[in-house]
Amino acid sequence: LVNEKGKNALDIGTGSGYLTRILSRNFLQVIGTDIDFDSLINQNKKIKNCICCDAAEALNCKFDLIVCNMPYLQSDKISDRKVDGGKEGVEVPLKIIKSAIKCLDDSGKILFVTSSLANYEKLIEESKKLGLDLYECNINLLDREKREWTNWGTGVGEAKLPKSYTLAWFNHPFLNQQY
Repeated sequence: LVNEKGKNALDIGTGSGYLTRILSRNFLQVIGTDIDFDSLINQNKKIKNCICCDAAEALNCKFDLIVCNMPYLQSDKISDRKVDGGKEGVEVPLKIIKSAIKCLDDSGKILFVTSSLANYEKLIEESKKLGLDLYECNINLLDREKREWTNWGTGVGEAKLPKSYTLAWFNHPFLNQQY
């Protein structure tokens, strides 16, 4: 994300504000949203422009970049909206994507991560029906203690991703690079 630049960025599900802080280095305005008010008020390093809302529902502006680490756990009942993705783990992520699309600038990008614990094939299929061009990739994280890469799940994102993030490796012909 450190190589992404633009005017406005949105971090849906900002939680600790980590991605929001990274984005604020290269964007004029960054907004972080989260459904959990306690997450917003208990951040170690407070971020500006936090809004407690569901996805992008409270927003009426356009963004060059929208990022989100989706809730993905399959659940019949949504008990914890931060991690429960609903039926097949796609119900909540699709709601988030639909909310985000209305805030996406015509030339903007949405970068989101999901997991192989969810029915990510269905998520990809449904996202394409919404008009998104998607690329699927496996995400491996560096286990610093073991000094080895471990598979973390499957990601779906835009092909022109940044090159300098240090925690993940995306295995995909278009995204075969370290972040």
